[in-house]
Amino acid sequence: DVCGHIIWLPLGLAPALKQQNKQTISVPSQTNQLQRLSPKQHDSHKGNNGHVLVAGGANGMVGAAVLASRSAIMMGAGKVSLCLLQNGHNSNQLNAHPSCPDVDATHSFPFDPMFPEVMHAHLCNMMNSANAFNIKNVFNAVVIGPGMGVTGQSLKCLIRFLESNTKQTNPQSHITPIPMVLDGCALHLMALAHQPPHGMATHPDEKLKLEPTELDALAMLLNQGLPNAVLTPHPLEAARLLGCSTHEIEQNRIESAKHLSLRYRCIVVLKGAGTIVCDGRAQPCRIEINPTGGPALATAGSGDVLAGSIAAFLAQGIEPFAATGLGVWLHGLAVCALPNQHAEQPHATAIKYGMKYSGRMMVMNASQIARQMQNHLNALYAQL
Repeated sequence: DVCGHIIWLPLGLAPALKQQNKQTISVPSQTNQLQRLSPKQHDSHKGNNGHVLVAGGANGMVGAAVLASRSAIMMGAGKVSLCLLQNGHNSNQLNAHPSCPDVDATHSFPFDPMFPEVMHAHLCNMMNSANAFNIKNVFNAVVIGPGMGVTGQSLKCLIRFLESNTKQTNPQSHITPIPMVLDGCALHLMALAHQPPHGMATHPDEKLKLEPTELDALAMLLNQGLPNAVLTPHPLEAARLLGCSTHEIEQNRIESAKHLSLRYRCIVVLKGAGTIVCDGRAQPCRIEINPTGGPALATAGSGDVLAGSIAAFLAQGIEPFAATGLGVWLHGLAVCALPNQHAEQPHATAIKYGMKYSGRMMVMNASQIARQMQNHLNALYAQL
């Protein structure tokens, strides 16, 4: 915010010194993102592009899960299913619109009128069906947490998902666990299971609403690690997970991301200005500092859009670190205006990294961010 044009020059460090550091830190460019994509085949079908499940959306927070499911479709997932945690008698929230006053309030299965291709099911019904909850046979990637709430029901849901997607629950199975993106309320529940109340930046009564035995069960699952997961915390969520303050997280963002990655043995996206993508399990540790973004991303639902986008790329078979980095990069690029779009000021970062865009947007909503991401993704595909 306070510096002008930045010029980066290498120091010419010896390879031995680089190896001693045991981590690689990179700033991805448009060329890097093009290498992460493959041209779409003319005879491809929706089955080639994967099936994403989005689980969340408790009463009053359905919009978070809806945004994640919409962005998954917009980023190229072949199919998307939205499983809501809300009670059946309130499930018409998606339909309730001033222009549709005659919506049947007793309608038990919602649909998204803007994205009718998104399939719907009630998560509570899915969890109660012993045969329906084999996610590894049906889906290629899962998003858990957007708008899920911090309740006993959401805790049971998270435990059930993690149990169903680990090799430990079925050692004889030859099915590889599918990628999961854990966001929002899922991260809050994880923090409650892993942190003492005095170390939590959260309401002291929240643990009292949850069964201690179920928190212990979640903690045991987390102690096994989440090797197929991507965590997407903002600084407050990261602070909860590590039992520290947001100030400590922001003081050393790279080390915080690495600590989270090593603790949960998974990929971590630490959101914020210069979003960090980290895989601490790699040798050397892989870290990307994202160059795209801007203040327009600071809006409700922006993180839900990112979670759905990463899941879409995972479902399409892109390598997990590459899929995560691509989603983060496009998410930031969404605030960069395409040629001929109105923008307030030139975006020096976009110019430096070879992105031919005319400027940066200052105010957007989450749906606009998702639409811009789709525009930029199509622009990338046009270059393949």
